[in-house]
Amino acid sequence: MSGLLLLAGGMAHGGAMGSAFSYQGRLTDGGDPAEGAYDFEFRLFDSIEGDNQVGVTRRIDGLEVVGGYFATELDFGSAPFAGESRWLDVGVRSGALEDPNDFTVLTPRQAVTAAPYALYAANSPDSDMLAGLSCGNGQIPKWNGTAWVCGEDLVGGGGPGPEPTATSGTWKAVRLIGEERLFRDVVQQVAEGRSVDGSLVYLDRAMSEARRINFFGIVPVSFETLEINVSGGGSLLEETLEFTVSRVELGITVGSDPRTLLFSNNFLFELGGGAINVIAVTPGPILFDYPDPQPISFIPETPRYDGGGGLPDEYLRSYGFNFEIVDGLSRADTGWSKISGGAMQFLDPQFVKPGIVFSDVELYGPMVNSEERRDMVDWLNNWLGEKHTPVDSKLEILDGEGSSVEEVQYLGVAPVSYHPPAVNAREDDVQLHEIITFKARIIEAR
Repeated sequence: MSGLLLLAGGMAHGGAMGSAFSYQGRLTDGGDPAEGAYDFEFRLFDSIEGDNQVGVTRRIDGLEVVGGYFATELDFGSAPFAGESRWLDVGVRSGALEDPNDFTVLTPRQAVTAAPYALYAANSPDSDMLAGLSCGNGQIPKWNGTAWVCGEDLVGGGGPGPEPTATSGTWKAVRLIGEERLFRDVVQQVAEGRSVDGSLVYLDRAMSEARRINFFGIVPVSFETLEINVSGGGSLLEETLEFTVSRVELGITVGSDPRTLLFSNNFLFELGGGAINVIAVTPGPILFDYPDPQPISFIPETPRYDGGGGLPDEYLRSYGFNFEIVDGLSRADTGWSKISGGAMQFLDPQFVKPGIVFSDVELYGPMVNSEERRDMVDWLNNWLGEKHTPVDSKLEILDGEGSSVEEVQYLGVAPVSYHPPAVNAREDDVQLHEIITFKARIIEAR
């Protein structure tokens, strides 16, 4: 029998710890979703293509497949899961067939995910040492590949509060299809258990690297092929890949001219170890999760904006501003074009209890590769890593002559989100802008 294809499969534990785990998949037969009873054979191997089977063969007859979907429970015992890589081999045949040789082996084999490896904690050679392992404050037991040791608790517990985390939203990349179906190949690689990384590189006018976003461990969300009409006859095909990533890091190559601007059609996109031609890339926003600041019980000093001239009809104007991400340690960045937010919000107008918090603040401006913007990149990378300490920032409002009108201090600043700009090869001279949103515990005049 031919035409059988396993489109997706997943593994998970359910209930109390045991050696069994659930397996769900989607099966097509002759290009259509499979329907009815099918017989399955499941085997474990130590590689994606080798012949060395690990453990026993599990056969399940008459498993109902509905609309292409099926689910079953597998139990190979705990012995095969001793820390090494395992690959699941699936054979299937119609339930109406009785010849044992009629099983069609579905390729490729699937990498066994982390779910069955929960068995390893109970089956590891040093499991008896866990009871006697004494870890300090902020540490938890971790398996280092050979033994249980005390390691840092990166999730939280043992510190003053929950540790912040950072996640990246959904990315989207679009390319014209040639002879190679690169995005489809990427989806296949991930389905086979291989990790796929990449980068979006922003280039300056001289086509030199200015800024970059490296991303690691993509997880496909959707993949589609679209037909678009082209004037003059003929049609070009596009393929679109949407994906999330497990981790990102930011990079910057400082240029000689701090006023260098970056544009939408100057970029490189790297995926799976090499640069590929794409039409457009929309990076996912980076979202930071950090506990909201505690409300304060006093009204802080508000800006006075000295410099209005004292005339009733003299309105105050701002002709620019400087912003220091880390007051006194980073350079004042004059490249931003807008700052907004930070409203004082009264949770309890009667002030019976602490009741003042501040809304998020948004910084918006052209994407540049200046020394000042390097300070921002370093600050965000600290929060993407393991340095999650709020800082104090400073805003200096300038008049038409570049003199200071007022200084505003932001105390206890933590990032909320970073929105890197999208790129598009079809757009000429479209300037790139970036957005940072942050929260502060207190905002007051200096």
